[in-house]
Order: sequence, then C-alpha cells, then structure tokens
Amino acid sequence: AVVGKFVVPARSGPKVPAGFQIRNNGVDVELSWPTTSNWILESTPTLSPADWTMVVSPTRDTAGRTVVMIRAQEGAGFYRWRALP
Repeated sequence: AVVGKFVVPARSGPKVPAGFQIRNNGVDVELSWPTTSNWILESTPTLSPADWTMVVSPTRDTAGRTVVMIRAQEGAGFYRWRALP
C-alpha cells in the first residue's frame, strides 16, 4: 500500500498488532501505536546495510497512543516497529 510517499510492503511474517496505524496527514505521515505496548519505532536510511536506530523525537502521547509525525520531505528512509523483549 502507498501512504503519501511511503510504501508499506505487504509481506508474510509477524503481524503488527491491532491498534498500530499509518496515516497520511497532509505533508506528514503519522505513525501511532498503543502507549502501553512494548513496541518501539526504528528507522534506517538504507537497507544495505541496515543500521536500525530508535526514533526518539518528536514523539507525543495522545489519548493512550504514542504518535510520531514524519515530514514526507525529511522522512526518506525505512521505518519498522520492533517489539522489545
């Protein structure tokens, strides 16, 4: 699926839990997930080689959800949610 300039690949593998959302919000892409989950958002500028780092800002908690806004122009790269042990 394409959300703004972001491509969300359909693939087999672990399913993202209910409540995780990707939304086009004008010029931004909004990623959000339940605050009570043990998941984090990571990004890498390239997949070869991938150098995943946790996205730490800007985040906000809104109504029990962690929300990250990524400007489509500045957000070139790859994003993933990863469950912490």
